[in-house]
Parts: sequence; structure tokens; C-alpha cells
Amino acid sequence: MKQRELECHDKAIYPAPARKRNLKRFVCYGLFGAAMALFPLRAWADSDDPKRFIPRILVSSTIPANGDLNPYGIAFVPPGFPAGGPLRPGDVLVSNFNNSTNLQGTGTTIINFTPSSGVAADGTASVFFQGTTPPLGFTLALGVLQRGFVIVGNVTTTDGKSDTRQVRCFSLTSTEH
Repeated sequence: MKQRELECHDKAIYPAPARKRNLKRFVCYGLFGAAMALFPLRAWADSDDPKRFIPRILVSSTIPANGDLNPYGIAFVPPGFPAGGPLRPGDVLVSNFNNSTNLQGTGTTIINFTPSSGVAADGTASVFFQGTTPPLGFTLALGVLQRGFVIVGNVTTTDGKSDTRQVRCFSLTSTEH
């Protein structure tokens, strides 16, 4: 005897309409088909193919030896960036807005993260630039130009409070140290 789906209405049992059974079956087969179609993409996402849509995800610290905190700006070094300097295409720059005591607008470092170098522990992040005149307070305004320049914006404070803020112009830094 064929087993059928049953529905219960007003204490009576009736066979479920064929449309509901067919819809459930269609949804199940559709989800299974989508999972099977996406399965090969999982292996491709884990590969080192530079043409993949989603880049490899790595979690790394942005805290350098001086303890600067609060990463604000992020910029990716573009393809075609000049060779011979400290940056290579695919590198990631991150600017820190706060100093080691977490006072806003007092950070002095820009971190260079090279995805192929792996994960940096706290206090070991590679420093691309460290300012010598604190406070600098690097902001979200961070960019890398294909010709070999890094553009950085600053909003500084002397005590981490907004009433002592000083908005500075953009700084243009050459990557040739």
C-alpha cells in the first residue's frame, strides 16, 4: 500500500492535496541541485587562484610594537604598482587612529599586511610607516596610487577628546624610503 501525506482539519484526516506534495518535492530537489552546483566553488574558493571572486580571508592583528590601536583606514595596493619598494600588488595597508592608551586621534602607524606572509600576533604587525611627531591620528582617508604613492588623512587630538582636534591636510608619502 502506498503511503500518503495526510492533513488534519477539524478532527478529521484528509489526504494532502497533490500540489503541496509537489511543491515540497520541487523545493527539496531545487535546494539539493543548488548545493551540488555550488560544491565545486568551495574548492575554488580555497585555492590560490588570483582570479577567484572572493579573496582568501585571513584574520591578523593590526597592533604594531608601539601598541597603536583602532584600525581605521584600509587600502589595497593595486596591480601594476611599481616594484622595488616595500609594497607589492595585493598588499593591504591599515592606518591606526589611536595610540597604545586608546586615545582617539593619536595613532602614528600604518601597517603593511602581506597576505602571503600569514597572520601577525598582537604587537608584531609589520609597520609600513611610523610618524615621528605624535599625534598623527590617521583616519579612513587612506589610499594607494598606482604610481607609487600612499595618500593619508589626519585628524589629531592632543588628549583624545574632540575639543582639542586639529584637522590636517592629506599627506603624500612616497613608497621609496
